[in-house]
Amino acid sequence: MSRKNISVLSILCMVIVSSSTLVFGDEVGRQEREYFEKTKNEILQGRTFSDQSTAINALLTLISAFHHQDQNTLEQIFPLVKQEQFKGLLSPEVRSQMLAAAKKAIFRQIEIEDKPLEESDLCAIFTSESQEKTIDQVWSFAYVNGAWRFAGATGDMNNWSAQARQAEALTRNVLQKEAKKVESTSEGESDTEVKKDSGGRKKLIAWWKLDNDANDSAGNLHGSIHGSPTFEAGKLGQAIHLDGDDYVDCGNPDALNFGTGDWAISAWFKTTQTGVNESNDKMNRGTIFAKGGDETDGVRYALSINEQELGMMTLTTDDNIHNKIQTTGGLRVNDGIWHHVVGMKISNQLHLYIDGKLNGRSLFYDDYDLSGVSQHNAYIGAITDNRDQSLYKYFVGMIDEVCIFACVLDADNIGALYLGEDPTIVARQAKAVTEPEIQPQQIDVNIEGDWKGTVETQNVSCIIKIRKRDDGVLTAILTTGEMTIPFSKITIANDKLRLEAMSVQVSYEGTVNADGSVIEGYLQQTGQQM
Repeated sequence: MSRKNISVLSILCMVIVSSSTLVFGDEVGRQEREYFEKTKNEILQGRTFSDQSTAINALLTLISAFHHQDQNTLEQIFPLVKQEQFKGLLSPEVRSQMLAAAKKAIFRQIEIEDKPLEESDLCAIFTSESQEKTIDQVWSFAYVNGAWRFAGATGDMNNWSAQARQAEALTRNVLQKEAKKVESTSEGESDTEVKKDSGGRKKLIAWWKLDNDANDSAGNLHGSIHGSPTFEAGKLGQAIHLDGDDYVDCGNPDALNFGTGDWAISAWFKTTQTGVNESNDKMNRGTIFAKGGDETDGVRYALSINEQELGMMTLTTDDNIHNKIQTTGGLRVNDGIWHHVVGMKISNQLHLYIDGKLNGRSLFYDDYDLSGVSQHNAYIGAITDNRDQSLYKYFVGMIDEVCIFACVLDADNIGALYLGEDPTIVARQAKAVTEPEIQPQQIDVNIEGDWKGTVETQNVSCIIKIRKRDDGVLTAILTTGEMTIPFSKITIANDKLRLEAMSVQVSYEGTVNADGSVIEGYLQQTGQQM
């Protein structure tokens, strides 16, 4: 790309059409125009934006990248630009031209064929400087490896259809360049393969943007809306507003049945919902996302508020074989402002992130299997009561950008989601892990005795006394200060020890080292890790 083509980024008024139809029209649809103007203004006021799922979003991402001097995004959206050319793209002159043009951009029309996207599809963008001047430039965006990328621009309007064909040829060049760039990765997989886990599953299973509908932007797991929810300005675009009897039914697809694999749920939410009394319809426990059935014999995984502690988020899993495992965050999030939550299963742990930071963690059994979640549908805003098959624990407030991943997200991935990164990009960068990298070794040690330890978060000493009765059954008692807690259930599996006192909702899960001299793990009460 020449420096001349880079400088014409100062012209940003457009009409988008498909590469096969290329038809002009008089006016853009009201919703598309409002969406472009609203998002453009938010970007110019400081919002970060990164979404290359449509050509128009790719253009908005381009504006955002220049506004925030985001070189990584510029590299993604300009696949043909060489590294040294980014000095020009990031120059104050080009940046000021870009932002000045964005402020006065005239968005005129979009016409795109309603068909599934395919590699090398082209979207031509026609720009104008004023209402009177219909066309000033022809731009093109190419659909490459799951995202729209900038492909080229021309100022010759004598034969715009010929210019579009030239842009399509440039698109082929983009594909060839991209193919070479992603021919191998650090794990020896192509970029296409990196989008999937080791079992061939897509890494981004579903993405419900909740922008005026419940469609899935990552595939075809479209939801159906029940009740009378409204759509309002959300954290990113629009969000769904649920008033306590509304919900989205996401069906019962096999893609949401993770078995023993790793997974993550990400969402934005805003609520003032309070209380934990199930009998109060409007002010009780609120479900953000759930798959499967709650209560007796239910198998599920779910993200909900007020489940264990007032105003706090809880991640719940239950395989109906082992005990229900929960982890509850320590931050109150029913304060009426937007919060981001990620609930994730990693090997034999549950992690809960609030606003980009780890806020809770629990351990559970290596063979914990959620295959039975298929007995009930997945819902945004509610969960099935397995006792009578009704829905309850309705959410009251706003939910936005619900994403389901079939992979592990690290702290950087979660931080990127919190900052508004496109989930498809996060999924592409995430590591696909479906089994623990190191399998626990079978050990044969005697764990009878007095185990002395410290609850590090509270700097409190404690002793766990483990004894074997005459009938061979193990017993355990925790003593700390003046408190004594008898454990009613002891489970030993390979090198894992789990102690449970269900009456007071206290549990301990730890790993025994090879010689049986140390057990290291986490003590929890009502889902709060210590």
